[in-house]
Amino acid sequence: MSKKQVGTMPSGAAVYEIGLANGKEMSVNILTYGAIIKDIFVPDKDGNIGNVVLGQDTFEDVREKAFCNAMLVGRVANRIKGASFEIDGNVYHLQANEFANTLHSGDANYAKRNFEIAEEDGKSVTLTLDDPEETAGGFPGNAKLSVTYTVTDDCTLLIAYDFICDKDTPVNLTNHAYFNLSGEDTVENHEVCMDAPFYTPADEENVPTGEIAKVEGTGLDMTKKIRVGEVLEKTGGVDHNFVLPGRGYRKIAELTHEGTGRKMEVFTDQPGVQVFTSNFFSEELTKRGGVPLKKFGAICFETQTFPDAVNESHFPEGILEKNTKKSSVTGYRFGII
Repeated sequence: MSKKQVGTMPSGAAVYEIGLANGKEMSVNILTYGAIIKDIFVPDKDGNIGNVVLGQDTFEDVREKAFCNAMLVGRVANRIKGASFEIDGNVYHLQANEFANTLHSGDANYAKRNFEIAEEDGKSVTLTLDDPEETAGGFPGNAKLSVTYTVTDDCTLLIAYDFICDKDTPVNLTNHAYFNLSGEDTVENHEVCMDAPFYTPADEENVPTGEIAKVEGTGLDMTKKIRVGEVLEKTGGVDHNFVLPGRGYRKIAELTHEGTGRKMEVFTDQPGVQVFTSNFFSEELTKRGGVPLKKFGAICFETQTFPDAVNESHFPEGILEKNTKKSSVTGYRFGII
């Protein structure tokens, strides 16, 4: 394992980059800032090592160009309608940062916080964060979070979350990693397959309507392997929450790229996954190396509870009871087709 200081927060706290490796040509770099997955290096079919997650080169660029960082999102990822919710008759008001709604917890997002290193070894690091109510952006209670990143022998990047709060609160933790297995400008030549026969339709502001609908007969049907470019032709871009069948840690998706021979399998114990195809990317934005981003330049599999679950009583896991630990785990396993 390697550890080096890469920056300093305005408070004076050091920002570190931690390197993890499994000894099988897979290595990952994690930043304490935002618990960001800075790099994921894996081989292609010819043994060439490449970075399959988008990001930036320096801590300064990470802070200033946050649009393609693989950051940890919380306290509540995705959208909350009307930037408000009610628990036991108490109405809580949040920052409205997308239309009249809250997206990714607004400025209180964990992506802008610097985590502490609690444990570390060559393959794993545990980062912790205190989230006091006074800086939680309107969410109730004092919360504590830990996230453990582990690079396993079977080339999985395992992400394990633990969260607890002293008041009832909504919580929805995810990582917003932007994947591209090819090094090409877009992911249109990738192929995707998901065990997701249902999705949650959304309104014009991309907030769920409360309905759960079949993907069959829509452009969102990825239950059989399909080229990502074909999905984009049918939809114009994906930014939808998919309903995952089953319970427990299970495989929910597979992404492949024939040219490089790379494969990524997605595992989670969560009930949903937000698939996002980088619809807003443009050449005005740049990734590491100052390279311009292209529309559809990456794809995200944000494992999660359903968006706006706090306002939809039939959606699972809308509220976490006080002093109750919530644990979840997601894995991205890399291999060759």
